[in-house]
Amino acid sequence: MEETPRAAAAYEVYRNLGPRRSLAKAAAEFYDRAETGPEPYQVNQFKEWSRKYGWARRVAEHDAEVALENRLRKQEAAEEARERAVRGAHLLQSIALKALQEVNQGRLLADGNRVPEHNPNPALLRYYQTGVELEFLALGLPISVVKQQVEGPTLEDVEDQERAENAHKAAAVLRGPRRGGRV
Repeated sequence: MEETPRAAAAYEVYRNLGPRRSLAKAAAEFYDRAETGPEPYQVNQFKEWSRKYGWARRVAEHDAEVALENRLRKQEAAEEARERAVRGAHLLQSIALKALQEVNQGRLLADGNRVPEHNPNPALLRYYQTGVELEFLALGLPISVVKQQVEGPTLEDVEDQERAENAHKAAAVLRGPRRGGRV
């Protein structure tokens, strides 16, 4: 059954209200009764159209499509941001590497003096390190392996615990059995 033009227009109002839509809200907007609310017969008309033309299914499909489009837009934006971050990280690395190569070749002058070989400016090393870290972050790679140190009890702690348990057991034996047969 084909939807009437009036019912189709009412559906668009209902659909465009978004996830918190209701037939009563749509009827109020459709009949321009937002302040006073729709008449009961107007809400009933919306209920009839909704049932007859499958509005619930259609808005569910519409909402799923909108959600998919939003996810795809976010994924595209995230990919563009990741690519920009990688390009920036590569630029930072190349600036640092070029300067470090010049230092290594002894051509870079700092404060009017020749920089000794193998003694680069610490800022250059920070540039390179920062560039590498930014690249790893942008690519979702771990920056470094985190070592987890599990602190266990010391040998003395274990011995103290054993002595305490043995003393407790010895005291229980010396007291003898308690009522109910428990030690």
